[in-house]
Amino acid sequence: MDDEPPRHSPSRDDEAAVQRLLEKVLTETLLYRPERPLEFVVQYLDELCGSTTETTKAFRRLVAAQRSPDQFLDECASVYAAMAATSLQSPYCGRDDCARLAKACAVDMPEHISDMLVERISESCGVIVDFEQFSAIARVCVDCRGVTRDCRDAWHLLEPGRPDAVVEREDLLRIAPQLALPN
Repeated sequence: MDDEPPRHSPSRDDEAAVQRLLEKVLTETLLYRPERPLEFVVQYLDELCGSTTETTKAFRRLVAAQRSPDQFLDECASVYAAMAATSLQSPYCGRDDCARLAKACAVDMPEHISDMLVERISESCGVIVDFEQFSAIARVCVDCRGVTRDCRDAWHLLEPGRPDAVVEREDLLRIAPQLALPN
């Protein structure tokens, strides 16, 4: 006979817990209206079930709120507070915190572009960074991240697997209806 442990049949409590979890995920998805809902749901479930830091959670919410100005500022304040709590310049953020934010946003960019963004962000900061400057830096970083992803998506629609392809005007017109452009 097999030495497999007996399977656990879900109880009503388990089903209720899954139901609450799904309601919470759906509510957050509808609240933030992310451009990539599936990616958002995966990250959100990871936050709920994993051991993610407050800074990481705040960063993910910041990126998800990219298209909503009021929500973006709220989430930016959360990132600032989470980073300031562990910063050497506490209760403020510092140059290194801004560089960490830029590096996190630049993860999808080519390495030389990522390095350049992080360097420019670091150079533009003082030792202590107030919330106003931090929120402007966060906006630049998150927008650069979004543009990079949009460009990558457009490129894959044009020439999947061909990084050296030449893109013609007609190609861009052909894929334009497939691109999700901001309002």
